[in-house]
Amino acid sequence: MDRPSCDSTKTVCVEERVKKRVHFVSEDDVFIIERYADMMTDGEKASLWYTRQDDIRIQRSISKTIRNVQNNTDAKHRCIRGLEHMISPEYSEQRNTNIDFVRISGLREQ
Repeated sequence: MDRPSCDSTKTVCVEERVKKRVHFVSEDDVFIIERYADMMTDGEKASLWYTRQDDIRIQRSISKTIRNVQNNTDAKHRCIRGLEHMISPEYSEQRNTNIDFVRISGLREQ
């Protein structure tokens, strides 16, 4: 990092120039990467996507989580991140009020 050096007898600081250098490695490493189409079979590609059964299972889990939080049962063992707006109408209304307040405050500052 360039730092100015000051002479105690002068009030003007003189900046020292340092030459910066770049070094490159002389050896090349080559990595062969297969084409995406050749990487997996059609069955393997299909297994990466959610199926209808997966979707149903996820929806049931969400419903169970919401019920547990609303009834205060087993809520500490379930993650509610992203589901807060579904817990109660009051929570959703308060969240929307907070968002509106932040937007209005931001517009006032501009």
